[in-house]
Amino acid sequence: MHGLWQDIRYATRKLLRQPGFTIAALLTLALGMSANSVLFTIVNALLLRPPAGVAAPDELVRLYTADYSSGQYGASAYADLNDFAGAADVFADVAAYQPSATMAGDVADPKRIGIELVSPNYFDVLGVRLTGRQFSANEAATGAAVAVVSHDYWRVRMGARPDALGSSILLNGRPLTVVGVGPAEFRGSVRGMSVDAWIPASTGGTIGLGSETLTSRGDRSYSMIGRLRPGVSVDAAQRRMNIVAAQLFQAYPAEWSHISGAGRTLTVRPESASRIPMQLSKPVYGMTALLAGIAALVLLTCCANVAGLMIARASALVREIGIRLSMGASRGRIARLLMVESVVLSVAAALIGLFTATWIIDALMLLAPRLPIPISLDVSIDARVIAFTGLIALATAALVGATPAIRASRSDLTTVMKGALSQVSVGRTRFSMRSVLVAAQVAASVMLLVAALVFTRSMRSAYNADLGFDIHNTAVLDLATEPGYEPASDEGSRVALAAVTALAGMPGVTAATWANDPPLQLSGSRRSMIVEGYQRAKGEDMEFHFGIVGPDYLRTMGIPLRRGRDLAASDRRGAPPVVIVNEAFANRFWPGQNAIGRRISVDGGETMASVVGVTANASLNSIGDEPRPYVYIPDLQFGWWGTTLVVRGDALPATTLNAMKERLETLTPRWKVERVRPMSAQVAGAILPQRIAGSVLTLFGGVALLLACIGLYGVIAYAVAQRTHEFGIRFALGATGRDILTLMMGQGMRVVAIGTIIGIALSLLATTAMRPLLLGMQPLDPVSFLVAPVLLAAVAMMASLLPARRASRLDPLEALRSE
Repeated sequence: MHGLWQDIRYATRKLLRQPGFTIAALLTLALGMSANSVLFTIVNALLLRPPAGVAAPDELVRLYTADYSSGQYGASAYADLNDFAGAADVFADVAAYQPSATMAGDVADPKRIGIELVSPNYFDVLGVRLTGRQFSANEAATGAAVAVVSHDYWRVRMGARPDALGSSILLNGRPLTVVGVGPAEFRGSVRGMSVDAWIPASTGGTIGLGSETLTSRGDRSYSMIGRLRPGVSVDAAQRRMNIVAAQLFQAYPAEWSHISGAGRTLTVRPESASRIPMQLSKPVYGMTALLAGIAALVLLTCCANVAGLMIARASALVREIGIRLSMGASRGRIARLLMVESVVLSVAAALIGLFTATWIIDALMLLAPRLPIPISLDVSIDARVIAFTGLIALATAALVGATPAIRASRSDLTTVMKGALSQVSVGRTRFSMRSVLVAAQVAASVMLLVAALVFTRSMRSAYNADLGFDIHNTAVLDLATEPGYEPASDEGSRVALAAVTALAGMPGVTAATWANDPPLQLSGSRRSMIVEGYQRAKGEDMEFHFGIVGPDYLRTMGIPLRRGRDLAASDRRGAPPVVIVNEAFANRFWPGQNAIGRRISVDGGETMASVVGVTANASLNSIGDEPRPYVYIPDLQFGWWGTTLVVRGDALPATTLNAMKERLETLTPRWKVERVRPMSAQVAGAILPQRIAGSVLTLFGGVALLLACIGLYGVIAYAVAQRTHEFGIRFALGATGRDILTLMMGQGMRVVAIGTIIGIALSLLATTAMRPLLLGMQPLDPVSFLVAPVLLAAVAMMASLLPARRASRLDPLEALRSE
């Protein structure tokens, strides 16, 4: 142990005496380690960290009811809660919750906060210790105006008042009595969502969120979380819930039937495996794997770069190593000494990387896109992140130090002590080993650059793709009532009509309309529809996406009309019911026929509406999907009003958008414009995963390119230094400076060529694996596979040229005298 401590002190002193090498190696390794630490911190926050403020999270499970047609991980009905909790042989209890958002505070200064509508046993099931109390059964049954607030809400919005319990807060303009305050670390049950208040599910109706779904077996909008009894496994709970699902299907066949006619299923998942919505698990895990591979590749590139420096440095220590061997030092001790040096470097780089990672994470949180719900994710550095960084530090030390340690410890003692080691031989040997490392860096750089170009071109393709509607010179404005105001049933439609009439009269505005949801929200509303004269096959899905829209919607959105007409202001209550369908809908039910005049029901069979128009297919839900049947329903006629205005103009600068906002709020004083954004922002949001991946790949690809060029420069420069005497002989035998330049450039570019070939092969595999994330692009994009190698070759040529020119300009006499 004493000898190891001596090695550590010696290595530290030696590194401090060589600040140039030490700084270069530290910064290079810290770059790779910080990238890995940042990624692991985010993965830890999303997937690995247990929920804070919750007792025994390993006993918690989530319960999912199969959706009617789209998967097994659907939400559940609040009315089924007692049936789930009735499986008392496996569950201590089961609670329900529904995440939502509402406005909090005075009407003059409201703030949107996240809330959860919960069952009265919610905090008991989670084991959350409140200051104050949770809801009583009577309060939950009667819809009492009570709330539990988060610790942050109590501290920030209520001034950390000691008399907060029993005081009132305003949620959506309604006063609620605070009966409890949550612990500081508890943020709710939805990972990434910041929840500031919890209210009884039955109280939702008193603040405008509706409570009619509590008694419906068919309305599935609640998530279920249960606590297993001690000793009960997830498999045992699953077997028990299979029985419960069969019983519910028998008791309520209409509500518990799957599209196939069989009963719906119940799925039990441990809390640790369901920390993100199950519907998002596949893309999230795919993106995580992609980014992890990128970060690991960058770290390996950094290791290769520093290993090259270490090899060059170790060759300069050959005489010192020989002296140590002649004095009785074992070869193992020599190897340990060099390995300790790499460990010291790696540990110091890990500390710098952790410190840098906190800054990078803070910057990423500031750059996160604004969403309609409050977002909060605990991305602090914890013991798990520190342990991970420590492990990669040890792995880095092994990668960086192993080769130079082994090579140096195998030095021939007799040759070293004579001091007659051939410089040419040394140069060639070391050049060969370092060339392998540089070739690996070049291969990594090519792969990252190809992937970055493919993603960049994919994003450009998404922006320029034919989405079926025109995003240019189009803006979206979200309307909402002021907190506490309850509009009449048809007021939304009347306000929307007045708003678009006012906007259409403004200078530069060419069209205006409204819809329940703007395009590209990454989700869409579906409902069951009946097609007149069509016999549904057993198991056939008759739920279709739809939009509730205003007059002139197609013209405003720039959606091509194939046949028939657009919706008009005359399509209102009292007029014959009408709808518009897209070509995918028409081709499914009336292939080769005229769809105009056909009739469908969009309200469960109560009203049959005539098709008055057929549109081109449009990417209204997400980019890159196959065309899906879609129905446009007139808001003025069916009364399902929306609050999102869409405006098209010759040009819509920020001043025009601000003028629109002011005009609307003057026209409708009880309604506010919450958000104003260009339609292009919807596209940007729809391709957010691709934007993230493209940005990361571009950044890391540039870093890898820089490191590869630095490594190549070092290889050539070191070879020049080691072969100076050889160059003197070549000059004496008649070689010219051009010959030496060609020789050294050829060696450098051979390394680049080998690395490029390997990198292209790896790129073929990588881009093929990334196919699901690409939009409108083939993985084998010829432009990307051509531009990336050419770019790298050009930069690498410049890196090789500088030391090669230095070799070509050597003084022959000075070169012959060199040792």
